[in-house]
Amino acid sequence: MRIVIDTSMIFSLLLGKSAGMRDTFFDPAHSFYAPNYIIGELFEKKEKIMRYSALSEAEIYELFHRILSNIQFVSENFVSSEYKSQAFRLCQNIDEDDIPFIALSLQLNAVFWTGDKQLKEYLKEHHFALFFEPKLNF
Repeated sequence: MRIVIDTSMIFSLLLGKSAGMRDTFFDPAHSFYAPNYIIGELFEKKEKIMRYSALSEAEIYELFHRILSNIQFVSENFVSSEYKSQAFRLCQNIDEDDIPFIALSLQLNAVFWTGDKQLKEYLKEHHFALFFEPKLNF
């Protein structure tokens, strides 16, 4: 299954509190994708991740490397202007930072994995329903 993963989910993985989420993420049945700018977003949140993670610094770095190795990063240039426009219309009134994720989901015909409940509800109301919602064992 192709899955576009957002920053909030990677952040959750790095906090180290859900083995079920990590099992899902590293399941070889899934292929994960993200816009390439996500690496910068994560780097900006490095201190926050270190402060709130249940993992040691060494464990965080090792997990971060494994996570990045399991994601196929896609240039914004790959996504057609049609899907960018559609994503803009969907996200402009909720969170424009999510436009690249939604556009990539549309381009790849992939499901979107986010922990942002408000975003999910808003998008569902606006007829976007391509969400990855695994049954996690916590």
